[in-house]
Amino acid sequence: QDVQGGYAAKIGLLDFTVTGAETANIVAADGISKVAGGHGSGVISLIVGAHDGKGIMGISPVASVVSYNPFDETNTAGWDDIRRGIRQFADAGVSVVNISLGVPGWTLNDGWNEVFKDPELSQHALRQLYVMAAGNDGVVQPSDIEWSAASNPVVIVVGSVDPFGVISSFSNTPGNTC
Repeated sequence: QDVQGGYAAKIGLLDFTVTGAETANIVAADGISKVAGGHGSGVISLIVGAHDGKGIMGISPVASVVSYNPFDETNTAGWDDIRRGIRQFADAGVSVVNISLGVPGWTLNDGWNEVFKDPELSQHALRQLYVMAAGNDGVVQPSDIEWSAASNPVVIVVGSVDPFGVISSFSNTPGNTC
């Protein structure tokens, strides 16, 4: 543990290209485009923001980050591009992967099963923790998906809450499914 309150973990960031101060924590960056959009920079600040009394304090300010941008110039990410990013995280030895993207109208889409069935990913993925965004459509998961602990990694789906812990109206939820 570092004196700043964080562990020197290696974290994967599957999001838009990062710009700004937090790029100092990035040890490798790749992707299919350099589209920034601001979202990747906002997410990385929640992960590695300094504990300096200014702005957002990150959960692990001394972590190193491997960043991959799966978004093209139309702000769309395809499953093959997502798979390439996750493969790079596996090759880089990251322990936690933050995924701030999803399929509109879903909390956790069945497409993730196809990503993690990739033989180049499956064994690495089981040794990583995935933190995935629930989405911002304000919908309840429309149907169950099959998710096997034997073949799929551990996933934590996160959404938005207000300061009192109440789920935000725009945050997707799993409901009774998943």
